[in-house]
Amino acid sequence: MPSVLRTDGYRFFFYSDEGHPREPPHIHAVSGDKTIKFWLDPVELAHSKRLSASEIGTLLKLVTILETFFGRRGMPISTLETEPLAIGVAFSDDVFRVSLDDGRELSVPLAWFPRLLHGTPAQRLGWELIGLGQGI
Repeated sequence: MPSVLRTDGYRFFFYSDEGHPREPPHIHAVSGDKTIKFWLDPVELAHSKRLSASEIGTLLKLVTILETFFGRRGMPISTLETEPLAIGVAFSDDVFRVSLDDGRELSVPLAWFPRLLHGTPAQRLGWELIGLGQGI
């Protein structure tokens, strides 16, 4: 079960096969002994254990914002014919963007990368492509 996001002590993930073929698209999150599951279409709480109402509300807002990242149909499993390579990086006050050689641009909250979030603009400009764009 690969992690798709780690933030604020929570790890978000999909199972590749839960044995429930008719179950709607959803995502799980854990933090210590706290667990939560959200349906994704539409976004709503499926169930939770050991979370306060406030924590549930915060996570519900996060999942709603990130729903396009998680995908309405769960984690994509199709393969690409060629692996896209990074060709550029840009930052705004709250977003980290990576331009790919196939024309796509990936944008994620800068908050997902605390070291970058707390870095100066000059420090953020210190990026370099590695492996001809396979990494940054």
